[in-house]
Amino acid sequence: MTGKNFYKVNKNNIFLLLKIVVSFIAIFWFVTSVHWDDYFEKLRQVNWPLIVIAVILNAIFILPVAIRWKIIADECGYPLSFFDSVRGYFIGSFFNTFLPTGKGGDFARGGLIAHNKNYSLGGLLGTIFIERILGFIVTIVLLLLACIVWFSRVELLKNTLYSILLLIVFVFCILLIAVPLFRIIFRKIENSPFNRMQKFADDIKRVLELSHRNSRIIIYAGSVTVLNQILRILLAMLLAKAIPGFGAPWYSFIIVTLLIFIAVLLPSVGGYGIRESGYIAFFGWFAVDTQAAAVFSILILLLIWFNALIGVFVFITFRKKQNVLGASLRAAVLTGILKQK
Repeated sequence: MTGKNFYKVNKNNIFLLLKIVVSFIAIFWFVTSVHWDDYFEKLRQVNWPLIVIAVILNAIFILPVAIRWKIIADECGYPLSFFDSVRGYFIGSFFNTFLPTGKGGDFARGGLIAHNKNYSLGGLLGTIFIERILGFIVTIVLLLLACIVWFSRVELLKNTLYSILLLIVFVFCILLIAVPLFRIIFRKIENSPFNRMQKFADDIKRVLELSHRNSRIIIYAGSVTVLNQILRILLAMLLAKAIPGFGAPWYSFIIVTLLIFIAVLLPSVGGYGIRESGYIAFFGWFAVDTQAAAVFSILILLLIWFNALIGVFVFITFRKKQNVLGASLRAAVLTGILKQK
């Protein structure tokens, strides 16, 4: 092993250790913050018929994002059936939930479908990259709307001038974070091993150019993304309504979807601990009881696992029909390869 490779291996091991430590600390804080006798009492009071409806809604929310991916892929020259798109998303949920990085699902569904359809891996991953960017933009817009509502409800901020000034500052802060983030993403793509494969790089570039020129992709896929976010917000509100004493205002649930996104980005094992502790801390600002917030966070976790288990069944079925085990495993570890480069 050369010195350079040894440094990369050690760097990756240190980063993995950091993730484990962060998740352990977050889980420890969560466990010690909850009074478990009160928690189970609160759990017994949950409105279970509403939880059943939430489980159904949780499975349904896969449909809009599957339609979004199909729209983008079709317009970029990689036609997908609706079934292929739904199947890819459930498989992605499985890999996202149970891989240590929590980010391997996109590479897994892209690799599996590309192999099955004999499509360019670079082109199909490019379509996934576009839909993720659209999802991020819509989430930020909804977050800004939630902030406007919050500004209007705070006594000190009822003055329009104060609200506008604070909103401008908030947008500026978002831009300060977003611009370096996108620079890092494109730098990673340029330095990735795939960049040495000219066809792969050209396919990604072609997909990005097609999306830039074709306004229908942005309009149709963006509209479906808004629908998906609305379903997520309704799901969170439904769970909260099923929990006694959960008095958070409706606009707080807009931010809940962003918390899930942040939990995966932070260094942790699949967002575990960060996500659950984050709900307790966040809803504490709205005077929600710690035990009620803990019930909410565990229910969200169970819903994530529910979709992941569907993904396990879909993945096993897919393997039986297609002899693609090697390709799927390679796609699943692409995240680790990209992190090493």
